[in-house]
Amino acid sequence: MSELAASAASPEMGAAPLSGGARLARAFLRHRLAAWAALYLLVLAAVPLIGPHIAPHDPVQTDLARTFEGPGSEHWLGTDHLGRSMSSRIIAATAVALKAAALGVGIALVLGAPLGLVCGYLGGWWDRVAMRVVEAVIALPALLVAIAILAILGPSLTNAMIALGIVNATAFFRLMRGTALEAREAVYVDAARVGGASTPRILARHVLPNVAGPLTVQTTLTFAYVLLAEAGLSYIGLGVQPPQASWGVMLATAQNYLHQHPFMVAPPGLLIVFTVLAFNLLGDGLRDALARGEAPAGSRRRHRATSAPPDAAAATAGAMPLLRVVDLEVRFQAPRGGELTVVSGVGFDVEAGRTVGLVGESGCGKSVTAMAIMGLLDAGGQATGSVAFGGQELLGLPEPALNRIRGGDVGMIFQEPSASLNPAFTVKHQIGEALRLHAGLNRRQAGSRAVELLAQVGIPDASRRADDYPHHFSGGMAQRAMIAMALAGDPKLLIADEPSTALDVTIQAQVLDLLSALQEERGMAILLITHDLGVIADLCDEALVMYAGQIIERGPAAALLTAPAHPYTAGLLASMPQNQRGASLAQIPGRVPPAWGWPAGCRFHPRCPHATEACAKEDTTLRHLGAGRWNRCRRIGEIDVAEGWR
Repeated sequence: MSELAASAASPEMGAAPLSGGARLARAFLRHRLAAWAALYLLVLAAVPLIGPHIAPHDPVQTDLARTFEGPGSEHWLGTDHLGRSMSSRIIAATAVALKAAALGVGIALVLGAPLGLVCGYLGGWWDRVAMRVVEAVIALPALLVAIAILAILGPSLTNAMIALGIVNATAFFRLMRGTALEAREAVYVDAARVGGASTPRILARHVLPNVAGPLTVQTTLTFAYVLLAEAGLSYIGLGVQPPQASWGVMLATAQNYLHQHPFMVAPPGLLIVFTVLAFNLLGDGLRDALARGEAPAGSRRRHRATSAPPDAAAATAGAMPLLRVVDLEVRFQAPRGGELTVVSGVGFDVEAGRTVGLVGESGCGKSVTAMAIMGLLDAGGQATGSVAFGGQELLGLPEPALNRIRGGDVGMIFQEPSASLNPAFTVKHQIGEALRLHAGLNRRQAGSRAVELLAQVGIPDASRRADDYPHHFSGGMAQRAMIAMALAGDPKLLIADEPSTALDVTIQAQVLDLLSALQEERGMAILLITHDLGVIADLCDEALVMYAGQIIERGPAAALLTAPAHPYTAGLLASMPQNQRGASLAQIPGRVPPAWGWPAGCRFHPRCPHATEACAKEDTTLRHLGAGRWNRCRRIGEIDVAEGWR
């Protein structure tokens, strides 16, 4: 039994693994009603093509001698009050209904979806203007708006579909805007920006595929609504005009002769009911299939010839460090107006081949600093000061030029790998995208190189696992895949933001050992962001301690950890469990203040056991102590910084 389960779980031991499309089809076919609905709609869709060839009579030809006949061999569904063939009219009406629905849905899709996608992703004043227009449209009943538009344009089928398209465009706009608002905050979008992808590429290849499922379901439901609305408008004389046939016109006619020939209601009425129901069932089936993560991965394209990997050692040739940050300040728009500073006066260097650690509690500004360096601040964020990479200033650099650096010379690993990988694409595709953008590889070459990178970071059976989706990977495996993606452009600098967060201790050690080995092999610099001083001790050459948006202590990692010069650093060390065996664990009282609540003077003084009245009044600068040590405490030399934490 275990062998059988193993063979089922491993595609290598049985049939080849199914493609994304095959998995989606299999999941959809499990929904029996949806499968039958799809078959019914396929047959119905053939009517406009073959209908004119199988219709027994002209749908508008009258024969007053044969009115109100029942179904027979010549007139399959009988005749109406003018002796016209009901079967011919049903065929013509079905063709009209489907063409009209396709036109109405097409207009809604083209008007609403792209605008919602762009407005949601970019935001700003024109997003607000577009939302006010949409809110004005949806404030009134949809059919009432459509009737008002028809009153201006005049009654006709085309005008009715334009009206319905405009009305239903609001549904697509809101769907795409909501998804884009959510997606632009997703870490995998930031990862794509780090990889150098432009805004149009991110929208087309990262945001749009993730809304493909809801968009497909919304389209099927809109088809059902437009079919029903078209029949209603034709019923009241605002759509198809007699003597042309449509389901609504036929129902309106049948109503007048309900007592004389009740069967006239059945064909158009049943077709409306069955078709609307079929589209709803189709939407349910697609929703369920897509919800199982069975969406196919998109295929992508080519580029130019292979370029040589960068030489990390070249960065050491000059006096300028690989990364130099000077007086970095980050501000955001405050919710109640004005600006809020969250990072101030941050400066440090990262030299080629070395590892610099940025440590501190959550909320100290570490990740915001990394985002500012990479140009990934959210809307409303602004960074000032200087961030120079290889002598080139990054702050204020145009997006296209910044994209050539991100993902190529500078790579980044984000905190949560499960959120950083795009769920709509295979792991190989996502790694390959950076290779196609920066290394100039075609799709086949990028796929092969992606497999090599996955093997290099320790993914077992990389050639098979490369075609898996992110949800098939465990946390540790997903983090390794993120590292492979960050390394795809052969970066000179790797920014690792909490690379071992949410992993168990064993996997953390493996990931950190992997980073160390890759650095030794490639000679790249690493800016490591963490809250774990043990990681700093293991991996870093220099340590930067950050608190409340400021660097409060800086120096060689070994010296800083063995002889801290700031009370906050000493408190962090004292609160590590391995430093308190057999004793109660020391704690720093209180918490890191938010940016709007930074105290005057030293920002740590409300939590510091050595604080004096002067600490609460006078701010201190980061002073150079010699031997590469810097410190912001004004009482340095007067106190034993470890004493308050024993």
